Amino acid sequence: SAQCMHLSENEFDQKKANIVNNWKTIGETSARFRAVAKKIRRQWFDNSRFSKWQAFHTPPGYATTNNPVELYHRKVKL
Repeated sequence: SAQCMHLSENEFDQKKANIVNNWKTIGETSARFRAVAKKIRRQWFDNSRFSKWQAFHTPPGYATTNNPVELYHRKVKL
């Protein structure tokens, strides 16, 4: 359904690519940020152990985040 499109794998991949590109741009001026972004990328994006954690793998009827407030506000606070 159109309502579930925000959970699609293609959209996740596009957003992930945009985020990683933004991190690379910021990392050009900050070695510390670059190191943190690299660690996050390796641990969460590139690690096959966590490949099924994305929202589009969530079974119907279950929250797409670990925190109902994140689901309500549609934002993840880092």
